[in-house]
Amino acid sequence: MLGYRGILATVSLFVLAGSASADIDWPGLRGPHFDGSVRDATLTVSADTGLTVGWSRAIGSGYSSVAVANGRVVTMHVGGENDVVSAFDTTSGEELWRYEIGKTYVGHDGSHDGPISTPLLSGNRVFGLGAWGKLFALDAADGNEIWSTHLVDDHAAQKPHYGFTTAPILIDEVLVVQLGAEEGKAVAGFDPADGKLLWAIGDDKINYQSPIIGKIGGKNQVVAAGDAKLFGIDAANGKILWEYAHEGAGRSIGQGSVIPVPAGDGRFLILNSNDGSKMLQVVDNDGAYEVTEVWANGAFKGTYVTPAYHDGH
Repeated sequence: MLGYRGILATVSLFVLAGSASADIDWPGLRGPHFDGSVRDATLTVSADTGLTVGWSRAIGSGYSSVAVANGRVVTMHVGGENDVVSAFDTTSGEELWRYEIGKTYVGHDGSHDGPISTPLLSGNRVFGLGAWGKLFALDAADGNEIWSTHLVDDHAAQKPHYGFTTAPILIDEVLVVQLGAEEGKAVAGFDPADGKLLWAIGDDKINYQSPIIGKIGGKNQVVAAGDAKLFGIDAANGKILWEYAHEGAGRSIGQGSVIPVPAGDGRFLILNSNDGSKMLQVVDNDGAYEVTEVWANGAFKGTYVTPAYHDGH
């Protein structure tokens, strides 16, 4: 059957035997701090029992990761003839609701069928982006659609070869995705209440990158990479605060999947090519931003792989 050509995925909840100091959410791609780590938890793990599976559920194919918050596990996958969003109860694994995004995105050139982006759970809303370009908001309680817009049909975005991948983020009441439309519209901000376009900026090509929230001088801003540049953006008005030519374009497929890794205030690691990576330092000098290369490493490299940062490492 078309929808299940390729792989069959599994949603699993793993339980660490012991206790945690807080109920930690994982609201979207790469977690609450966009660095692949959870900071505010203390785990006491039994050497005898260790990590156990609380529950698991088989789902259709796709590349979407999971978002976990407010008793929900949400992910996207193939369901029959359509790509879908499913929500599961974190305790029991029961599927609570399912939303049809649209027709299945069929894999090609070695890729599998299904959605690629990871949804965002924020309060009582789920935000997601289908591989064909449908951006949408759902009620987290029942999966009913609140609004939707289409990046290609409504905003002239160019669909990447393997489909839309960017994972939405929410900052200062602006929903941000990497748009990849005509010149000057690499990154876009939408109103999370109704899906209206608020701003679109940046001259660069977009493929499989996702934006993050970065902290510079103690203040949050959007940090987003294109194939050739890294941007710092004021989410409130879409103003480009700084940009840096990361020299990834044309060197390898690596630049097409850059997700900046925050590594302290104003520091960002980028794996911008198959043959190397860079650590950057961004400093705010009273609104005049300075970007410097702290180090470059030819051994630390990867494609479609984004490192985690934890405790200075």
